[in-house]
Amino acid sequence: MKAESLGRKQGSSILEVLIALSVLTLGIAASAMLTFANQTLKLDSDTANVALYKDKDFLEEATLYLTRIEMKTRDLKQLSEKLSGF
Repeated sequence: MKAESLGRKQGSSILEVLIALSVLTLGIAASAMLTFANQTLKLDSDTANVALYKDKDFLEEATLYLTRIEMKTRDLKQLSEKLSGF
């Protein structure tokens, strides 16, 4: 009876170790997946920020260009009005 009881205890210990190893393996795999997902999100965020700054610079340049055109147009109108008075 002792040998039979001892065999069951050893069998359950091995089963417990296998379960513990599988839980540990799943935890490590999940941690690795989260790490890679975080890196992907950071890269996407950095790329979006670069695009945002480039768009901002483009809009500032376009606004400046249009302002200059508007000023030149206004100056030409004023000159035309002065010349038509002669």
